Amino acid sequence: MAHSNRAFIHRTLVASELVLVIIAVWTAYLSQNNKWPMFFTLSAISVGIFAVLKVAEARPALKEFFVQEDLAAKIASAAMPQGLVDYFDMQKSTDQDRRNRTTQSAVVSATSMWLCANSGASYLDPGIYRHWPAVEKRLKEGVEFRVVLLDPFSAEKGFRNKLNVDGEQFDSKMNVPSLIKLYNTYPTLDVRFVRYGMHATVFATATMMFIDPYHVGVIDNRIENRSVCLQVQPSKPAEGVGLFRLFKSHLDTLWRSGASLEEWIEESKKTGMLSEDLPILKARQYTV
Repeated sequence: MAHSNRAFIHRTLVASELVLVIIAVWTAYLSQNNKWPMFFTLSAISVGIFAVLKVAEARPALKEFFVQEDLAAKIASAAMPQGLVDYFDMQKSTDQDRRNRTTQSAVVSATSMWLCANSGASYLDPGIYRHWPAVEKRLKEGVEFRVVLLDPFSAEKGFRNKLNVDGEQFDSKMNVPSLIKLYNTYPTLDVRFVRYGMHATVFATATMMFIDPYHVGVIDNRIENRSVCLQVQPSKPAEGVGLFRLFKSHLDTLWRSGASLEEWIEESKKTGMLSEDLPILKARQYTV
């Protein structure tokens, strides 16, 4: 079932142009054989068709008057110019698997990568294994990966922890020793921490982005993390800015405001939030 008649309108206009060609040939034959009544009739019809085509060409908005779309088509018409490529219902296991496969394909072809997330475990924890094999391969090949994580000791993370039934005091997904090991192993992996502003998981390459919004909707005594995921690509809509540019700016803002992994560990040790027996972190020279 078609969700829109836009294609039908386009095909009708193309067919009308072909009809004009046929009428032109026909009227030439009629004039040569002095069949003037039919000649003038077809000429009048061709003038009418030509006028309609020229008006449609000059005023594209008039075509919208004849467009009939259902809700799906209206959503697509509004979202695609903003760069929307795909929509994943993360409450469905099939869509979760499809999103994961699509993300991993994006990682495989990435020339640079960015991530902001609560813990980043799906991308950085070898134990979870979801995206790590693909990410590890790119890091070994020297691809830059900039990561911004939410400080697990921040008020924002503390608020989310309180809403969960277990009342976690520390992000159970945040494997700090493993993160330090990865940081020491891969020089193109850079990690920063922020205390505020982490409203979505955003993973991006130079050509593709995946956006998973955060919320505090509590279902069965826990925040229900599964909602939706949007896959977007760079775009230049007629009005406003595309979603890729908007959320890339979100990533860049968090990156500029974040504390380096070195700074975060040092500060967390001073306040007693982290133990002193963590692996030694290799110092780096930072650039913005």
